[in-house]
Amino acid sequence: GDFEPTLAALDQALEHLKNKDTLAAQVAGSSQHAALLKTKIRVAGQLNDETAMAVARDEAAKFDVDGANGASVLGTYHMQRREYELAINALREAVAYQPSDATALTALGQCYQMLGRDEDARTAYERAVAANRSAGQAHQGLAILAKSKGDEATFEAQLAIVEQLMPQDPWVREQLLIRSEEADPEAAIAKRESQLSQKPDDVYSLQRLVLLYESVGQIAKADGHLERLLVLEPDDQRV
Repeated sequence: GDFEPTLAALDQALEHLKNKDTLAAQVAGSSQHAALLKTKIRVAGQLNDETAMAVARDEAAKFDVDGANGASVLGTYHMQRREYELAINALREAVAYQPSDATALTALGQCYQMLGRDEDARTAYERAVAANRSAGQAHQGLAILAKSKGDEATFEAQLAIVEQLMPQDPWVREQLLIRSEEADPEAAIAKRESQLSQKPDDVYSLQRLVLLYESVGQIAKADGHLERLLVLEPDDQRV
């Protein structure tokens, strides 16, 4: 993406918000301020701009944008830096101040999930959807957890909700594609092999082909692609 102009636009919006020199800035509240700062951190993270990330983090605390001394924004900062334990500490503080903050609860669940703490993640996601039934990313988290546990009924139920809430989300579109591939694996194999011929080192296509070939009983071909995966991803325990 073109992140530099986006970051510049965010800085301009934040400056207007602080100066209250536009109508939009005058009616904006602290939640909008917090949302802009979180977005700035994510965009700056894409640019590896540590200074911009730190500025957003410190501004959140200075203006107390969430009633928790900027803890929810601090959580986003640590998540972007993959410091999940630190993010959990900050997000738990944010949730202590705002127990119905579905966004913070969802982020907390995502951090737990990244650390393999699935039951803690499930609890956080369930609290998020209880606070806001439209918390799409929390429903997505519950779907992913269900899939990992082999709970297909819960996975399908949560996927249906996420599809309604976030129909254009890349994860949703991929899940629907996988469903269609499983309905017609032979056609899916032909399409994936064509894609692989264009990008021979496409790890995801290789992963899908292994599963598709296994589903139609072509184990030798599945093994061939699996050997290629082992070369490309020797440290991936899932492979």
